[in-house]
Amino acid sequence: MELGSKLGINDFGYSRGWLYRFKSRHQIKKQNYQGEAASADKNAVVKGREELKSVLKNYDEDDIFNLDETGLFYKLGPNHTLASKKTPGVKKSKERVTVALCCNATGTIKVKPFMIGKFRRPHCFGKDFNPEIYARYRFNKKAWMTSDMFCDWLRTFDRQYVSCQTIKNCFKHVEILPSQESQIGETDDFEDDIVLADLKKLLQRLPSDDENMSPDDFIDADANEETCDSLTSENIIEIGDSCR
Repeated sequence: MELGSKLGINDFGYSRGWLYRFKSRHQIKKQNYQGEAASADKNAVVKGREELKSVLKNYDEDDIFNLDETGLFYKLGPNHTLASKKTPGVKKSKERVTVALCCNATGTIKVKPFMIGKFRRPHCFGKDFNPEIYARYRFNKKAWMTSDMFCDWLRTFDRQYVSCQTIKNCFKHVEILPSQESQIGETDDFEDDIVLADLKKLLQRLPSDDENMSPDDFIDADANEETCDSLTSENIIEIGDSCR
């Protein structure tokens, strides 16, 4: 009524039927809030995307990986059902695990899923099931991703997917190595394309916890370490006899 008075309409009859028809005509419905998109700074998002493009433009799409984690409520049932009458519901399960998925930009490399549960070996695994065949499985009390778990995953990822050429490119980006191939010679092997003199110069530029260690000492650190000799046929026979 107050709105009608402000608009100069005094003989209009407001009712629930009028409100229902008004909402139907303009397709106004009750909607649930989806996600947190309204809380994001749109200007920061645009700026961040441009900065990301400038960083990634010098990399091959096969070498660009993305990792994201999500909660998986594996016991959560559906919200709806088909029935001829009202059907009582049940309490929603909050049992969850964390799943992290990673692949490269072209989708040609899909890293094994990383799953985090609450128990070392859940009953459903039984005695013979090995989860590592299908996923990397770890556990903690809350089934959350921790910094230690992520660092451990990242080290494994580096050993499996990061080649010597990728490390070489990273060194160029941070100017540890010259950016031009001609300055250090063009070869296919990462360990052979840097002469010893150049390596010593690069080591001098790196921070070191041991001020008394020179580049020469660093290179020859394992020169005096004892190594295992090759096994002879007699040694192999002796080892076999001792294991019987």
